[in-house]
Amino acid sequence: LDWGDAPDPTYPTLSTSSGASHVIVPGVHMGASIDAEPDGQPDPLALGDDNDGNDDEDGVIFSTQIIGMQAKIIVTTSAAGYLNGWYDFNSDFDWLDTGENFISDHYLSGAGNHFLYYTIPASAVAGNTYVRFRFSSASGLDYYGLADDGEVEDYRVELVDLTGEHKMHFIQWPELSTLGMDVYDLQPRILADDFLCTATGLIDEVHVWGSWKDDIVPVVQPMFRLSIWSDLPMDDPGNPDGYSQPLELLWQREFQPGDYEGFIFAENIEEWWYNPNPWELVFPGDFTCFEYVFFIPDEADAFAQEEGVIYWLSVETLLSEPGEEEFGWKTSYTHWNDDAVWGDDVIVRTEREVAWNELIYPDGHQMHPESLDLAFYINGRLSTPTGIIITVLESDTIRVDWGAVPGATSYDIYSTNDPYADYPSGWTYEGTTANNFWLEEPPLPSTKKFYKVIAY
Repeated sequence: LDWGDAPDPTYPTLSTSSGASHVIVPGVHMGASIDAEPDGQPDPLALGDDNDGNDDEDGVIFSTQIIGMQAKIIVTTSAAGYLNGWYDFNSDFDWLDTGENFISDHYLSGAGNHFLYYTIPASAVAGNTYVRFRFSSASGLDYYGLADDGEVEDYRVELVDLTGEHKMHFIQWPELSTLGMDVYDLQPRILADDFLCTATGLIDEVHVWGSWKDDIVPVVQPMFRLSIWSDLPMDDPGNPDGYSQPLELLWQREFQPGDYEGFIFAENIEEWWYNPNPWELVFPGDFTCFEYVFFIPDEADAFAQEEGVIYWLSVETLLSEPGEEEFGWKTSYTHWNDDAVWGDDVIVRTEREVAWNELIYPDGHQMHPESLDLAFYINGRLSTPTGIIITVLESDTIRVDWGAVPGATSYDIYSTNDPYADYPSGWTYEGTTANNFWLEEPPLPSTKKFYKVIAY
């Protein structure tokens, strides 16, 4: 019989707990092989079945498991059959709660790799937890008891909480599992991915995740060039390529060392390294993920985007002292719209001057030929109201008017007698309005009053 190895008695693994077991039938299993055990092999790491020297728990590969986000697994089977899965999302050491039988009698049509997608509940508890899979020619299996064929595999996985505020674009978090891949992005190479603006306003913060091949990091920090492009849809009559891509360069800024922050986001990971030209695919290609944060504090330098419009973000990396260092933009487990693209850039960029090529997972990667997206997110703020006009009405009322800010739903009004006072400590909050004007009584004679309007 084949047995599981989740901790017992919290999960039924041993025969005395009616643990899950399968009669071994040649040709009906998960992964590359299956071996027999005399009984369940409970282990805190769910590795008891592997500690006998035969690592047969190779049937499932997990993407990074992010609370509240879509996740994916790749399930490898030797034949057609039914897959069931139980996931202890709330970490209460059982698989009894609603929704924890997250895969129920899912039919896999034949041997090979199968891609399954599911959403991790927002109520899931961060930390380590346990997942059980059972594969068999029979349907209707529970997380315990005997099956006439197939295999049971238990896994300890980590649920990660990466919640955070983001306004302009949903976060495409980096893939940190062994499915993750870094795509070569050293100038003249340029990579780009599309995004949908979810709120009108100024882009003042961009986050990008990536790695350095073989963890060889340059001594002198690189310069990054970030650009925003308009979108050429896949079905546009002027698009000859059959996939969407950047069209017109709308905004560009170069970030020198000191203009951005870079720090280690994750360590001790194993990721793929991919260069589409000249073709190179390596595993493992790096072991450390970096996050780079680019700030645009000056409104005059920021790009103003509009809600509901699709844009493209491109990233180029430039080294002042080129050597053996190579940077790669990391893939994301979150997919939106069309694939990312790559091109070999030129010095002056105008419309259609980059020949864009579609990015998919390459042959040799477990996810080939699935769509490929890159890890980034964009944040921002509403622009500052302009055209402020102060008028004294005949009724001895002050009226403050300003230009409406696209996307704003309310405005906070502040006042001070000293226009050089620190904000907000030196300013008095007057109130909030949904209008683009404000009415109040005038100040005392021989005094001045200055106003500040903040859009939200």
